[in-house]
Amino acid sequence: MGEVFSTKIISAYLNEIGIKNKWMDARGLVQTDNTYREGKVDFELTESLVKKDLVPAVHTNNIVTTQGFLGGTSENFTTTLGREGSDYTAAILAYYCKCRKMLPFGKMCQVF
Repeated sequence: MGEVFSTKIISAYLNEIGIKNKWMDARGLVQTDNTYREGKVDFELTESLVKKDLVPAVHTNNIVTTQGFLGGTSENFTTTLGREGSDYTAAILAYYCKCRKMLPFGKMCQVF
C-alpha cells in the first residue's frame, strides 16, 4: 500500500501548491492475471482502460499521478509486476498514451 499512499500524498501536495494534477490508481489501469508477485499483464484490457481513463485525464489535467509496480485483477485483487515493475509500468502506460518524449527519471512523458 506504500505506493498508493505515497502517490496520494504527493498528488495532494502538488494540488495544494498550485500544480494541478489528478491522482489515479494504477490497479484500475494495468490489469493482470492472479499471479501475486509476477502478475502477467492483460495487454488488451490494459490498453482499453488506459485509452478510456488515463488518456482523457492527461488531456484534462496535464499531470496524472499514479503508481508503478502495481496491477489489478478482474476480481479487484492487487498484484505486483515483479522486479523492475515500476519501469515496466511506466513503459506500458507511455506506450498506450503514445508518449513522444521521456522526461527525467523515466517516470513521466510528454503526451501527444
